[in-house]
Order: sequence, then C-alpha cells, then structure tokens
Amino acid sequence: MLEILNARFRYIVSFLLAAVIFAGVLRHTAHVYAGFSRAEIREGALIGLMAVVAVSVVLIFWRRRRRG
Repeated sequence: MLEILNARFRYIVSFLLAAVIFAGVLRHTAHVYAGFSRAEIREGALIGLMAVVAVSVVLIFWRRRRRG
C-alpha cells in the first residue's frame, strides 16, 4: 500500500514540476521571441484559466446530472 502511495505522490510531484517548467519556458518564449509584455501574458493566462474553469464546471455538472 505504501509503495502505491509513494508512486502516486512521485507522479503528481513530477507532473507539477514539469507543468511549472513548461509554463516558464512558454512565458519566456512569448516574452522574448513574440514580444508580448508581461501584462499581455498575464491577461492571456487569466483568460485561459477562466475558460478551463468554466469548461471543468460544466463537465462536472454534466457528469453528475447524467449519473443520476
């Protein structure tokens, strides 16, 4: 049981670390090579976050309603 927990924990930590690194590289690339300002990058990230949250909420309610 403990080995499964450790494996899952390592998977989650490595996934989060990879996501942070990818976000940093993406932000750096957008800033340096595409010429976006920090404010424009932040605005785009917040708009994207709102879209992901909205889709997630809709899918959660849709699944709950479908189940019963």
